[in-house]
Amino acid sequence: MLLVLFAIYIVLFTLTSSELKTVSLQGQFPEKCNETNHGKLVVVKDRQNNDKLLLCAEENKVFVWKTTDGSNPTGEFFNPAYDCSDVLNKNGKAKDGFYWITLSGTVPKRIWCDMITDGGGWMLIGRTNSSITWTVPSNNTPVEPFGEPHWSSSLGDAPVVDFRVQVATQEDFSATKAHWSFRLQNKRPLKNLFIVNEGGCGRLSPGIGHISYVKDLQTEEIVTTKFRCSNFGTYYLKNSKLGWDMMNLCFQQPCLLGFAFLQKYGIQIDFSGSFSYSAFANTSGISHESTSFVGCVNRKCCGCFGPVGGKKHYCGTECKAKYGGNIVKNVYTWFWVRSSLPKRLWNKCIEYKVNVVQGKAVWYKLYNDNAVPVTGRCNQNEPLVNDGIVVVPNIVADQKVAPAIGLMKYRKDNEKLYVRSNETWKVICEEEKHDKDFAELKETLVQLQSQLLIMNKTVSDMKREDERKSCVSLYFHGERKDGIYTIDPDGIGAFQVWCDMTNDRGGWTVFQRRQNGNVDFYRGWHDYRNGFGDLNGNFWLGLEKIHRLTKSGQNVLRVDLMDFDSTTAYAKYGTFHVASMSDSYTLAVGRYSGKHDLIIYDGRGGPLLTSDF
Repeated sequence: MLLVLFAIYIVLFTLTSSELKTVSLQGQFPEKCNETNHGKLVVVKDRQNNDKLLLCAEENKVFVWKTTDGSNPTGEFFNPAYDCSDVLNKNGKAKDGFYWITLSGTVPKRIWCDMITDGGGWMLIGRTNSSITWTVPSNNTPVEPFGEPHWSSSLGDAPVVDFRVQVATQEDFSATKAHWSFRLQNKRPLKNLFIVNEGGCGRLSPGIGHISYVKDLQTEEIVTTKFRCSNFGTYYLKNSKLGWDMMNLCFQQPCLLGFAFLQKYGIQIDFSGSFSYSAFANTSGISHESTSFVGCVNRKCCGCFGPVGGKKHYCGTECKAKYGGNIVKNVYTWFWVRSSLPKRLWNKCIEYKVNVVQGKAVWYKLYNDNAVPVTGRCNQNEPLVNDGIVVVPNIVADQKVAPAIGLMKYRKDNEKLYVRSNETWKVICEEEKHDKDFAELKETLVQLQSQLLIMNKTVSDMKREDERKSCVSLYFHGERKDGIYTIDPDGIGAFQVWCDMTNDRGGWTVFQRRQNGNVDFYRGWHDYRNGFGDLNGNFWLGLEKIHRLTKSGQNVLRVDLMDFDSTTAYAKYGTFHVASMSDSYTLAVGRYSGKHDLIIYDGRGGPLLTSDF
């Protein structure tokens, strides 16, 4: 008893003597505890803004701040947690708010933690107060739920197992309209969140990839395990410090202007950046439709969502609504990550009943990872979590499976999946699955029929357009008679031409015929531009039409001559092109071949003169 009283006397004397002058007020952050200030007392504010007296003490040759009252709550500056889940693991009643964490680093970081949603343990890494994503800066100021919009630049090394997006129409969590999370296939640092050409994201489609499943946090349902990539924005090379690559960089260093800018010059070079998911496709965002969406595509920014629990594509490309989806320009978005799962999500308990003598039943349970069953039942007020599915080869092995309620088993011999109800094993995923699959198949069939009609019409229109591009197109589609046909070589307007379908394998478009003196060819510029004469006799098709015929593709020119004694000669040129009026209809001709060395044109190039023909 004397020793106890003596110890108490020493403490009281220390705190009431003149040595109190060494106690300093430090706000929330005490100075560094080291050998120099070993034994120093400081007063700091804890998370509840109460005064807390700390002593710089040495433990195992390491200097640390210790509370003088013996308390050591996790998540304080003087006792930081690893992450938000670590806080929950050590205090199951922890509430939402700011906590100090380290993520295995040496300097504590102040982070807002969501301790409720989907089991809690979420760290707030960013928030916006509009649908525009490209101007959101990043800095090392802790992100507050209703503070200035920005990304955190101090969490780049934070390992991410879950990424979460929460979209609301008001600055209030209760106004949330879209809320989803991605479970990543493997942990990766936040600074590597966005990837390209891997994990389901295409070679030119950067985004969040390597996704295991998507969970709708409004319904608490895993909506798909097929989704692989949420496209973020425009393609840039990795390590280019542009667009998506800059966004990764902004998680580890301040970006005062936002990811879309050249930080040094203040020049915006990107106008896309979005977050989205699809409940049934493997890719969403940018050029893909989405179930929910927030952000920008080609300067068009919005939030988009459907009804709670909806699984259609309510968000078309470039902020277009589909199937009754809602498009909202002014939305508020919070972005969260989870580095680990709280242990309360790990709790597993399997229970089953065994009938013993005289019809008496005894309950057994397997708790967490304990392989030895014990008598008793699981807590009936908490959800039961069962790991995996029991796979049995045949009916003999099936008889040995414990009849645990909620347990699932798969029989390899009959390829059926069962779940244990209160008293029996029930086959699942058959009728209900077939009905659902049939309904989805029927809906898909209707959509495909509609798309097929559109495609058939498009193909038919394209076929008709292709048939009428030139005389050679008509020839290849079965026309074999010389005569007048209507063509449209470039899709800007049809006109009539004379097609020679018999001479030199056919398909020739005749643009001039002079067989007698019935038509005067000594004309002005206007007539030579627009054409003159009769297609059944003497005519000039017109420079503008000849330009349209020859401005694309490989064109061959053939000139046929016949005198009054029916002696014939021809000249053929392997290339032939007439430029537009703005270039004075410059003529280009080359690669001569012909009969009797008849050279009609010397290939000099230059504006076409009426005397040339």
